[in-house]
Amino acid sequence: MPLPGPGTLIALGGLALLGTESERAKRLNEQGVALAKRAAASAKAARAKRAAQKEPPRA
Repeated sequence: MPLPGPGTLIALGGLALLGTESERAKRLNEQGVALAKRAAASAKAARAKRAAQKEPPRA
């Protein structure tokens, strides 16, 4: 799964600026931000799941 790069942030920032002028750009920006938040939450959950599956260190 490809990870978003710096271009994603630039695109969302551009849509935010255009959102002040265009209703369509505003809706696209809202959808993009929601998608980014869902992706971040999914990655965080997957990371927590992997951490829980690891064995504790042996003493």
